[in-house]
Amino acid sequence: MMAEAKQFLHMTPSQFVENFIRISGREFKGECGFEYWPYLKRVYDTPYRMVILHSSRQSSKSTTIGNLLLTYAVIEAPLSALYVGRSDKQVAQFSRDRLKVTMSTSPLLAMLTSDSTLSQNVSEKEFANGSIIRLRSAGAHPDTVRGIAARFLAVDEAQEIQTSFLPVIFECTATYPKDKIIFIAGTPLSRDNTLSRYFYQYSTMNEWMIKCEGCNRWNILGVENIGDSGIICARCGRPLDYRKGTWVAGRTDAEFEGFRFSQLITPYSVSYTHLTLPTKA
Repeated sequence: MMAEAKQFLHMTPSQFVENFIRISGREFKGECGFEYWPYLKRVYDTPYRMVILHSSRQSSKSTTIGNLLLTYAVIEAPLSALYVGRSDKQVAQFSRDRLKVTMSTSPLLAMLTSDSTLSQNVSEKEFANGSIIRLRSAGAHPDTVRGIAARFLAVDEAQEIQTSFLPVIFECTATYPKDKIIFIAGTPLSRDNTLSRYFYQYSTMNEWMIKCEGCNRWNILGVENIGDSGIICARCGRPLDYRKGTWVAGRTDAEFEGFRFSQLITPYSVSYTHLTLPTKA
């Protein structure tokens, strides 16, 4: 197993996920991998050290944040990471569903966390390689994270965290001014929220654009792209393949790389029986 573990040393995050992460015991390939979820690969391998995920429901946002925490805990060990959520209940659910389950079903991660002397509870995950992931809620007050130093910071459900709290939370990375990594993620429920403010003011505002093979129109998917059985070109009505898109930045002179994705760019776009309409909130 130790010989196998050495294979990740020069891997990109997406390569590590494909080779070592298991989602409920299933490899991150095929229907679970980038072939079916191509818009996520850039998120994993972004050259930016600060990233915003402006996401709809059921677009793999939480799974991606969990995988990134676990991936960096291995490929950049020893790593001090901090996950910040909106409430104790939400943090506990993330700790269980996105970390504990993946750690127990991924052989390499299980090996690195199985020692009984390592802390493995809701608020702390220790690894044999010296990495540690701490989990805290800060929806009510940011004092819960004061005094924690983290090189990797993930702020989840940021739309429900007060904007004034973020600078305090960001201070957790002050010890690592040059190599800190910050991910801000969430699902906006309105147009006036912390996540949307940061996305539109401080990020590249990337959109997943798909070129129509019929009329050559570049489509940013929205309500006008919803057809009877899948996504269509807003101009000519030709069916579009969500997998044939590319990320296009709204601007390049931004501090954060920002990604806005809806259910229309996921595998769910082939059927709308359970979709909620995307918004640009």
